[in-house]
Amino acid sequence: MRFLVLLSLLAYSSLLHGQIAIGGKRFVRSVSEAGAKGEWVLYEKNAPQNKATRRWLTKQVLVELQPGKSAAVLGGVAGTAKTTTRGRYVVVEFTGNPDAALSGAERIRKLPGVRSAEPMLARQLFRRFVPDDPLFAYDASKAGY
Repeated sequence: MRFLVLLSLLAYSSLLHGQIAIGGKRFVRSVSEAGAKGEWVLYEKNAPQNKATRRWLTKQVLVELQPGKSAAVLGGVAGTAKTTTRGRYVVVEFTGNPDAALSGAERIRKLPGVRSAEPMLARQLFRRFVPDDPLFAYDASKAGY
């Protein structure tokens, strides 16, 4: 009986661990896939798992600062490699494990002067559809395209 309870708790915790909330959406980590640099591969929950819905968890966090605050607020965050400021937004890059952005975003959210901090996801752009119509011909040299 204890074994079944332990097994069910283990399965439930692994299910919860595989789900990640980023930007108000829930993502599921694909354990069988990894990015070129070892990044985690994520798919939106209840969405088809294909090239169009595949996302990579980068080591970057997008931070929105409160009005009147500067990027100096982020000076004491451990594990940062680089920070880039763009107005009231700051992109913070972390070093370490593939999930460094997740733990880094949690630490940054607790700092005073920070409005939000979300890990950045990457995606690959690809060619989607070209009509099979012989009258549809793309030619950049013709005017009107």
